[in-house]
Amino acid sequence: MKKKLVFITVILISIVFSGCVTKKDPSSIKVQSEEILRCFDEKDAEGLKSMFCQNSIDYYDIDSEIQNAFDLYEGESVSYKIYSNGGWSGGYDNGICVDKHSTPEIGNIKTNCGKKYTIGYCTYEVYESDAGRVGIGVIGLQDEEGNEIAVIGGYGWD
Repeated sequence: MKKKLVFITVILISIVFSGCVTKKDPSSIKVQSEEILRCFDEKDAEGLKSMFCQNSIDYYDIDSEIQNAFDLYEGESVSYKIYSNGGWSGGYDNGICVDKHSTPEIGNIKTNCGKKYTIGYCTYEVYESDAGRVGIGVIGLQDEEGNEIAVIGGYGWD
């Protein structure tokens, strides 16, 4: 009887804590950040566009915004640092994840042309009330002085 009680308690605790994750999950942020940087380095507009949420694709002229950012980004990265800003944030309702988002930054990007950039972005992995939000909503490209020189997407459709 005691073994069954312990087993049931462990199962219940697992279910309760398997809701929305608000802890660090650097592996998926790292993978997504590296893919964004690859797209900038290789000028892969379709690859970058495929990472955006449907709402931003529908509301903004993503194709021309991507092209503008690529025109301003010179060279290919030779070094960079990924900042996950604490990992994923969000919330859950009755043990069900309803919002899981992050605002990572790819900083200290140095290119083979001697340029320095920062790429910041906001991404949703889960957004229960609007599946059109899932994916990257916005990307900002900054020069070495921290001036925003290009924006792709946004949340103007809110």
